[in-house]
Amino acid sequence: MHDSKHAGAEFRRCMTKYGLHGALLNNLQHAGKNSEKYLFYDQPEYDAFWAVVEELDVPVYIHPAAPQGVLYDNQYKDRRYLIGPPLSFANDVSLHLLGTVSNGVFDRFPKLQVIVGHLGEHIPFDLWRINHWLENHSV
Repeated sequence: MHDSKHAGAEFRRCMTKYGLHGALLNNLQHAGKNSEKYLFYDQPEYDAFWAVVEELDVPVYIHPAAPQGVLYDNQYKDRRYLIGPPLSFANDVSLHLLGTVSNGVFDRFPKLQVIVGHLGEHIPFDLWRINHWLENHSV
C-alpha cells in the first residue's frame, strides 16, 4: 500500500489468479525511518487503488494495527495497556474511516464497499456527535 498503482495492480492480480472475495488492509501504513510517517488511504494518492477496488466490486476490510513510531511514543508509550481492543484499535480505524468519508473517497467512488469490524470501532455509538459536528461545525 505504499504505492497505490502497484497495490491496485497486485489486488487485481490476486483477485484474478486466486479468486479472492476482497481484501484486508491494516488501517494505515507506516513509512520512513522508524515509522515516523503515516500513510492514510483517504488521500488522493490512493485513488488508483480505490478505482480498482470499485471496478472489481468487492469489499475491503479495514483492520486495526498496533500503533508504532511517533504515534506510539506520543500517545501509548506510557499507556501500553490501552493498545489494542481497549482504545487504540477503535481510535485508529475510526480516524481512518472518518477521514475516508470526509475527504471524499466515497464521493469519488460511490460503489466502494468498506467493512469495519468490532461493532464499527465506536463509530455507531458516536454517530450523532459525528454528524452534529460535521453538519454544524465543518469548515
